[in-house]
Amino acid sequence: MNVSKFTVKTALIGMMLLASPMARAEGSEGAAIDAATQEKVTVQLTALGYEVRKMEMEDGMLEVYAVKDGASFQLFLDEAFKIVKTCTDAGCDNGEAAEG
Repeated sequence: MNVSKFTVKTALIGMMLLASPMARAEGSEGAAIDAATQEKVTVQLTALGYEVRKMEMEDGMLEVYAVKDGASFQLFLDEAFKIVKTCTDAGCDNGEAAEG
């Protein structure tokens, strides 16, 4: 196994171990997302070409910050992990201004 693959795997395992004890109710604003949910969403979005950077709860939805093809995205997923809203620097797919 080369060093970079080992480092990435070790970092991912470490993040999952640290996140598990800190997991809180998913309905809470800014709540930590449990490791199993993080893993499932990361795998799902990676398959769609996104590089997941951060996840948190917002307005009852899972908010994911990700990069795809060099562009930054805010993705909002419902409880079934379906993308219901997508935002970029230019704005959101529903006409709202992008946050942050």
